[in-house]
Amino acid sequence: MVIFAFIYYIIMRITLCFIIFINLCISLFGQVHFTRLNNEDGLSHSEVKAILQDSYGYMWIGTRNKLNRYDGCEFKVLDCYDPVANRRNNNIAALCEDANRLLWIGTDDGVFVYDPALETFTYLERWLNPDQSADFLYNWVSNIVADKEGNIRDLYAERKKSNPVKFSENGMSLGMIFTYGDFKFYTAGDFSDGWELPNGKRFEIEDAIADVVEPVSVAKINHHGHKSMTDKLVAALRPRVVVNNVWDQLHTLPSVMERFYNRNLYPGERIVCPTVFPAERRAEDAGQPWLDILNPSSFDAGHVIVNVEEGGKDYSVTYLTANDESMTVKSVMRFKS
Repeated sequence: MVIFAFIYYIIMRITLCFIIFINLCISLFGQVHFTRLNNEDGLSHSEVKAILQDSYGYMWIGTRNKLNRYDGCEFKVLDCYDPVANRRNNNIAALCEDANRLLWIGTDDGVFVYDPALETFTYLERWLNPDQSADFLYNWVSNIVADKEGNIRDLYAERKKSNPVKFSENGMSLGMIFTYGDFKFYTAGDFSDGWELPNGKRFEIEDAIADVVEPVSVAKINHHGHKSMTDKLVAALRPRVVVNNVWDQLHTLPSVMERFYNRNLYPGERIVCPTVFPAERRAEDAGQPWLDILNPSSFDAGHVIVNVEEGGKDYSVTYLTANDESMTVKSVMRFKS
């Protein structure tokens, strides 16, 4: 069983924590056990910046000081060093595996590629053609994404040519799809960033993300539903259930709701389950057709639990009360993956 919990609580303002619980033997309200791995277990540094599970099943952990491979029992610490280029950097912020099972490593001074078969690191500059600019290699690389064919793209290549160069933290987020049997769950940070290209067209980070994702059972809305989720991304994900971690009443904007309501983007039923969609918003947006796809349990706020049954063929969305600590079940909706 897999449980995704979106927990709503109030401390001076509406806040949300996103917690993922994964345990194949727990019930909805069973006890969850966590195992903590730290320096005493062999982890090279306590500040973890990137985590990846590769196609071999190994867990790779990038830290402020060196790369770690975990096999479920012990850590192997690797020094990110290319002896040919005489380049080393162990402040690791991004990890990505490509179609050739090579591990791409983003640091605060460019990109290294690790070949697990040869156990060698290559500083990316050595792979470029003489006419290719390598300026971006000497910058902080906080995110690396591979497309469906395993190709690695620098989404900010054109942006770096602008003067002055301006970046938004929103676009530099981490996104992933969890797969468990037939069930697929998309979750990401913000990703809502874009800019005008020299040809006058607008480039959106979320459109680039749409090129590499696939249809999912459940999708979490990017950036709390604030000026996010382009038509292309919604059409690519086409979720049956949409969840949103709201911490401001303005979140889950009408423009975002309109896109998820739009049957021209993808057919079929869908329901949107934010942690809260207050009375003020419902009054302001009264008469909008997309109100029909809102889960009514969101009207007075609640914790949202996505519970996936063993095997991933069935899942449910449960709302728990958030106005006290009783965690009383308000509603349960069941779905097929």
